Amino acid sequence: MTFIKSVLGIQLYLISALAIYGNLPELSSINPIEFDEVAQKIVASGEATFEFGSVKLRADKITYYKRYDLLNAQGNVNFTTNNHRLLSDDFSLSVEENTFSLSQIKYGFWPYFVDADSGGGSLSEIHLNKSTFYYGEPRAFSPNFKAESILITNTKNEKNVSFKNTFVRLGKIPIFFLPQLKVKLNNNPFLGISNIGYANEFGTYFQSTSLIPFSDWLRAGLNLDYYSKRGTLIGPTVQYYSENPTQFIQGSLSAGFIDDSMETGTDIFDRTIDPKRSFVLAQHKQIHNNRFFVTAQVQDTSDSEVIRDFREPLYIRNQFPLNFVESTYINQVIALNAFAHFKSDDFSTSRERLPEINLFLLPDYLLGTQFFHRGSVRLSKIDEDSLSPDSILFNKIDALNYTLLDLNYALSRRFSYKNWLSITPKIEYRSFHFSLEESPSDPLLNVFESDHQILNYGLDISSDFYAVYPTLNHLWNVKGLRHHFRPTLSLSKIHALSSDDFNQLAPTQLPSVLDLSRPALSLFDIRNSDQIYQRTLTRFRLENYFQTRNESYGSRSLMELHLTADFYHQYQNRNTENRTHSNKNALWLEYKLFPAPWIKFDLASRLDSESFRLLEQQLRLVLKSSEFWEIGLSSYYKKDFSEQISLDYKLKLTEKMSLSSILWSDLKENEISRFSVAIDSISPSNWRTTYSVNYEADQRRLEDVSFDIGIELLPY
Repeated sequence: MTFIKSVLGIQLYLISALAIYGNLPELSSINPIEFDEVAQKIVASGEATFEFGSVKLRADKITYYKRYDLLNAQGNVNFTTNNHRLLSDDFSLSVEENTFSLSQIKYGFWPYFVDADSGGGSLSEIHLNKSTFYYGEPRAFSPNFKAESILITNTKNEKNVSFKNTFVRLGKIPIFFLPQLKVKLNNNPFLGISNIGYANEFGTYFQSTSLIPFSDWLRAGLNLDYYSKRGTLIGPTVQYYSENPTQFIQGSLSAGFIDDSMETGTDIFDRTIDPKRSFVLAQHKQIHNNRFFVTAQVQDTSDSEVIRDFREPLYIRNQFPLNFVESTYINQVIALNAFAHFKSDDFSTSRERLPEINLFLLPDYLLGTQFFHRGSVRLSKIDEDSLSPDSILFNKIDALNYTLLDLNYALSRRFSYKNWLSITPKIEYRSFHFSLEESPSDPLLNVFESDHQILNYGLDISSDFYAVYPTLNHLWNVKGLRHHFRPTLSLSKIHALSSDDFNQLAPTQLPSVLDLSRPALSLFDIRNSDQIYQRTLTRFRLENYFQTRNESYGSRSLMELHLTADFYHQYQNRNTENRTHSNKNALWLEYKLFPAPWIKFDLASRLDSESFRLLEQQLRLVLKSSEFWEIGLSSYYKKDFSEQISLDYKLKLTEKMSLSSILWSDLKENEISRFSVAIDSISPSNWRTTYSVNYEADQRRLEDVSFDIGIELLPY
């Protein structure tokens, strides 16, 4: 009877004392719980646990003092809440004030770990004294902050850390001192990338980029490279990021300067490159209230090859960068845009717009009717000093400067028949008003003083058919098959109201031979007048989608098969002085297969519509086994231009180590252009080390073999 009273007294004790939390506490231990009425305390020992809503506490011994509303834990303390997870030797919780204090602390939330002598706080934030804040597990070379004090706020709406009197360190090596610092927990505070190796082109080399935080929105650091055959490259690098409910800002700047001591070779115009070489790369993105957008990109380089030589990964990702600044305001009806496209060097071939002002009428129904319309007005000041070699103006003029007023308006109406047939007649009007800054120096420029008005009218006919089949396949996990078939017929005619004058408007910038897209049907999808030709086009397209039931919800795609055929009844070529009608008929075949997670196949082909000979093809096949291995095959073919193939392979050796390899081959030249084998190893301190052997040969470089060791601090 006395034992029952004691247990009941303990429960009532805890309930009355901890009712502030709004739920019932649970206290348990291996040894019997002791209840001392005289001392007004409860003692649980032997793997004692205390659970209370989001609070979970485990220790060798837990004591609750009712008189002081204090909960004390000693020995191997493990304390967790929704916002904190820590280990300690001694822990005290004030029940009434909902605060705690502790000593000899190990605090962690992946990928961050903290050691501290003492501290305290509440369920939403914690203050730690004499602390070391690690990114990744504490290791010999883990980046860390050693601070006099740290304030960690880790809630749903706010996740950041504030430091006072802080040394930024690599392991135990101090690098920088900051009196005050604040970083966000959901951003990576550090960035570290370095490569060590040997290549014939560079000799022994060391490349590094490092960033450390200066505030919760700013990281700054240094690009520092050394090449035994080339010299030292050095320059600043900065990244910034800020976000709140109404605004988003992100950007970066990276620069490098080197006095190149090796023979520099020539640029894309076969001019000798000055040994004093440099690059400045900057990007900026800003969004305000999801209405106002600002985007900018600047790449200022001393020559056309400096990025390719010293920052080749950037060159591979973007070989033709643009310098521009753009701002846009959008509401429900219109979009107002200001745009500047400029050059910062003497080797780019891009068209400058200094500036361009655009007003867009967003797609909408016209005055509440069933007619759909949209429009745009563009006013541009255009400077061109690098004309396309295929232009008939090439070598006849050095530059072309003019003002352009570009108007575009489209109107369409969709008619539906019994929910399976759709007919959409459409008409577009576009006009170009050119105004040369100087009097024409060549008769071919007279048309640049004229207005050119263009109509595009036609008809779109489409339909949708669905079929469901009780197909079952256990290998591919097919549980029923749905087929969506969509045939489309588009008739389109582009006609210049003054045909002869428009045909004499010589294009200055012609499409690249690598422009693989299908011809646009709408004038809105054509940026410049250079790509507009008078033509009559019939496009027939068959789309097929195959899906099956998803195991959890909805459906998943298995396969897509699309066929597109273009038939030109008229095409007037403006690219050469011989403007005879040209046959541009073509067939496009697109095939995608992804019936299971371990296989993905993608094929896109363009064929001659008369002989069915292959003109162009892209292919990608990927096979993989969960997370253990993956092999990929890619190919690209363009008749009389290119025939390339690549093979890539990845193999997971252990949980922290993987093997990768990639091979590029030029089948037209019958040679291997690049080959690489690498082993990646990830340390517990979040450093990835890559050991690689690389071979490369291209039109600019002789054959070169390099050995490389790369070290990168991983983001999360």
